[in-house]
Amino acid sequence: MSRRLLRFAIGLIWGLAWPGWVLAQNFIHPVEGLPLTSGVFGELRTNHLHSGLDYRTGGNTGVPVLASANGHVSRIKTSATGYGLAVYLDHPNGYTTVYAHLERYASPLAEWIKTRHYQYLQFELDLALKPGEIPVRQGQIIGYSGNTGGSGGPHLHFEIRHTLSEAIINPQHLGLRLLDQKAPYFQSLRLVEIAGPGLSQRVLRTTDLFPPKTKVTKSKGRKSRKSKRKPAPAVVRPRTYPLSDDGTPSESASVIPVPLKSTGYIELMARDRQDSNELTTGVYRIVVLQNRDTIYEFKADGFHFDQTRYGNSVMDYPSRILDRSQRHRCQVSPGNQLPMYGRIRRNGLLYPPNEGSVDSVQIWCYDFNGNKAGRGFVVMADSAAAVPIRMAPRIPTDRETILRDQGLVLRLPPGTLYDEEPLRHRSLPPASGNLASRTWEIHNARTPVHQPYDVRIQAGTHRINPSLRSKVFLENKGLGNQIAYHSGTWDGNWFLSQARMFGRLSLVADTVPPAIRCLLNPKIKVLRRGQILSYRISDAITGVHDYRLCVGDAWVLGQFDAKNSLLTVAVDECFPLGNQNLELIVKDKAGNSRIHRLLIDIEGMDPSSLLPEP
Repeated sequence: MSRRLLRFAIGLIWGLAWPGWVLAQNFIHPVEGLPLTSGVFGELRTNHLHSGLDYRTGGNTGVPVLASANGHVSRIKTSATGYGLAVYLDHPNGYTTVYAHLERYASPLAEWIKTRHYQYLQFELDLALKPGEIPVRQGQIIGYSGNTGGSGGPHLHFEIRHTLSEAIINPQHLGLRLLDQKAPYFQSLRLVEIAGPGLSQRVLRTTDLFPPKTKVTKSKGRKSRKSKRKPAPAVVRPRTYPLSDDGTPSESASVIPVPLKSTGYIELMARDRQDSNELTTGVYRIVVLQNRDTIYEFKADGFHFDQTRYGNSVMDYPSRILDRSQRHRCQVSPGNQLPMYGRIRRNGLLYPPNEGSVDSVQIWCYDFNGNKAGRGFVVMADSAAAVPIRMAPRIPTDRETILRDQGLVLRLPPGTLYDEEPLRHRSLPPASGNLASRTWEIHNARTPVHQPYDVRIQAGTHRINPSLRSKVFLENKGLGNQIAYHSGTWDGNWFLSQARMFGRLSLVADTVPPAIRCLLNPKIKVLRRGQILSYRISDAITGVHDYRLCVGDAWVLGQFDAKNSLLTVAVDECFPLGNQNLELIVKDKAGNSRIHRLLIDIEGMDPSSLLPEP
């Protein structure tokens, strides 16, 4: 066991070993009022697992955020992506709490971070603080909720980590319970048959189990033009039945046995309902039984940040990328090292019963408070002859893989793949603007990749201007509309880089500077302190890398929101009064830059704004 995994295991055991009633005295919910969430720990998100609780703030920003326990500020991070404005508190009980997507910090954090912005002359900061530098007490306002970084709407993202191991722990284990007396419910169930263990991407057949599909019966007689009657749906026998608490069917309706020809797994979507909350969240625990023997168990207890991308193996990756659905695959791939599984038999796979017999299958979903919902069905062996499957040799997930072709070399480190799939590739004619000798299609874009893999790709036969080489990037097109641009280095006529998606690889040059649009009305020639100046800044290819706003020769702070391409600048005491020349320089990752200049008169704050409210 690696040292990091050992630290994680110790931290998780430490966290879960504490009695809940003791920890309940140490932590409080970080927002006032009834705690309502829009997301819970362990939910399936794009390329990661959700690592905390998302507290609802009524669709508003600016809601006070409270320190969950006594401690001190250990880290402050400001970013245009990810957690946006975030603060980390260390506590004497050995835990760290995280508060993310803040709109702004409260005093004295606000003054501390602003001083550092002007010290380092940049917005993006990630700074550690000494113990005792900024102490906090439980219930103290440390910031205000927002929608910064990668947030999809106003809320507070909250986490609890073990300080020593950095293991992330479900906050509900540490006393932050949610009011929930309602059982989860199933949205969909399907049986997915695959080519064998370790080949979950090689799907042979899928069978929809729930909800039952209705069939429309068509009339055999001639339709009358005047008739407006719609065909009545035919009665369809269900494939599944609801389960009572003891596991027996709660309804007497007969079901259709489901044929199973090869190994398969259950794929489901389930949601949980909390009290006084119209929004639904993910479930805490999933259990699958074949003939009342547990073959699969998933529990959202905790994991390490290095393991969050294993969520791609838990989810149905193509569905998540294409329609953002959260389909949970009840199977464990060989390369999936996520520590959130309980009892697992046969990788969680269902196997066909003996010829002439049937097996019962049960699926249970639980929320953290123990409320549960279950559905069952019966499976029988499919008597149809199996179709032989031709496959190339498997690739073990724990070994390095090298792929070579004319103009291409790939190196996949151990642990890059979740399944033991044979790796495929093909070359395509170079697309317009492609500087490589050809476009390469690597494996299948529907297959997720756990970590970056090395790419050596040869440029075309035509000579690339030396001044253009620094602007060349590896273009990686994945499933759907996913496009990533990766920088690299040159080795003669070969470009060396890394990619993190399967799909198409090519070389492109970014010579187009970023775009800048000032959102200030051109008729306005005066700005007062206390007002906000906004810009839209964007780059069509490699993305915005850096920006710098100066008033005269003085740097001033601007806050960038990457998801909205919005740069906002608070006109404050750092802006000198009088006629000023504002200069904004924006650079992309290829080094292209654009400058926007604005001549504006800066005046003091409107005195009326300083008057107390009546």
